[in-house]
Amino acid sequence: MKTAKLTNPINGASVRVIATTDSCASSYGREVWVDADGTPYCEVDAPGLYEITEIEEED
Repeated sequence: MKTAKLTNPINGASVRVIATTDSCASSYGREVWVDADGTPYCEVDAPGLYEITEIEEED
């Protein structure tokens, strides 16, 4: 499982997220970052405006 911290540079808000394809925002098997409630933020490979930090991969 891949986890990370997403930060919005405009307002400074940050959230812990996990990478998953089990989301309505995932298209064609591409991973998206989602929070603990399942809210999708962005694709793992296309973060848009979010800054991604503290990326960790667990087995």
